[in-house]
Amino acid sequence: MGGMGTRRWWALGAMVLAVFAVTLDVTVLTVALPTLAGALKASESQLQWFVTAYTLALVAGMLPAGRSETATDASFS
Repeated sequence: MGGMGTRRWWALGAMVLAVFAVTLDVTVLTVALPTLAGALKASESQLQWFVTAYTLALVAGMLPAGRSETATDASFS
């Protein structure tokens, strides 16, 4: 198992790490929601929008990084 097979395992590892990072960040945000609700005087539906927007922004920030890695290595498919 060399070359392409090893690279696929590295790619899988990177994806697992990215999913873990997003999950951890969203968990921290969920724990902080009661404090945010009090400080911002936000309703429950506003807090749901806040979590959704945060998650989308976080994931959208990771997409260009993955795309740039794929673009720099044209032989990876």
